Amino acid sequence: MNFSFVGVSGYGWSGSGAVVDLLKEFDGFCVPSFEFRLIKDPYGIIDLETFLVEHWEFIRQDMAIYDFIRYCQILNRKGLKFTRYGLDIGKKLNVDFMAETQSYINNLTKLNYYGSSMVYSYGLSLSAFLINKIMRKFGLRKNNKKMYLSRPGQTEFLIETRRYLFNLFKNYARDNKLRFIVLDQAIPTTNIDKAMRYFDEIKLIIVDRDPRDIFVDLVNQKTLIGPELLNEDAAEKYILWHKTLRVNSEYLNNNVKSKNVLRLQFENLVLDYDQCIKEIISFLGTEMNHIDKQLFFKPEESRKNIGLWKNYPHQGQMNQIYKELQSSCFET
Repeated sequence: MNFSFVGVSGYGWSGSGAVVDLLKEFDGFCVPSFEFRLIKDPYGIIDLETFLVEHWEFIRQDMAIYDFIRYCQILNRKGLKFTRYGLDIGKKLNVDFMAETQSYINNLTKLNYYGSSMVYSYGLSLSAFLINKIMRKFGLRKNNKKMYLSRPGQTEFLIETRRYLFNLFKNYARDNKLRFIVLDQAIPTTNIDKAMRYFDEIKLIIVDRDPRDIFVDLVNQKTLIGPELLNEDAAEKYILWHKTLRVNSEYLNNNVKSKNVLRLQFENLVLDYDQCIKEIISFLGTEMNHIDKQLFFKPEESRKNIGLWKNYPHQGQMNQIYKELQSSCFET
């Protein structure tokens, strides 16, 4: 089955959704109806590699596997509006998500056995700890659990991870007759090299935006660092936050091969629409039929999100942000 992945990532309200919407307009491209966070989230694949391959310890590797399985169960369950989070990912991809996940873990595991450690009681409440201790003392509960022993080499881990990710999406690609699956936020911009190794073939588009407009959106939406930005020292904290998230920008400029990573500015995508589309097509290196032009991404609508900072009541903060972050900040 011949399909490839395109990752689209940003830094939080930096405009990556515009590129996701744009790619949906091309024939043979499709975007699952959720952010694909399985790789970068806590307890995701990067964490799994960390404890199975890079920083191995025989209790921690077992806990990492259980953490990963529980995280996948959360992603797989149907989210209920007023009770819990869930993505129903298996249904959306037409795959037995937990069966594929268990197969992935089994392929990475050398041995299952029953064992125990005090570490597993660390997270218990006081009452649960006491009840558990009393029941063990009177022989009412065995002090053991099924444990995993997994210590793959890096090559083995990458082979199994690539197979796992392919298997998750192969039905989705077949059902929708896709050449490209667009993954929203799958590749963390702070850990690009590691995450891209998990795919046989993927190209990444990174989107950034005028930092002053990001600031205003974060405040208005009260998201990420947004709730903190109402304080007097908001500009200083935001500048540090912004720089820290982009600490690898110089690395990207100097070391990432252009054939695999494309950096776009949100403002250019809106104001120089045709040229940016040509740049994306050239980067992906394939014929692309724009069958639904401006059905999802509407430049004129997105233009309203440029220059938000001009109406922000505290222009001193905007000037400070411009001065400190001017390498990525420009007048429009």
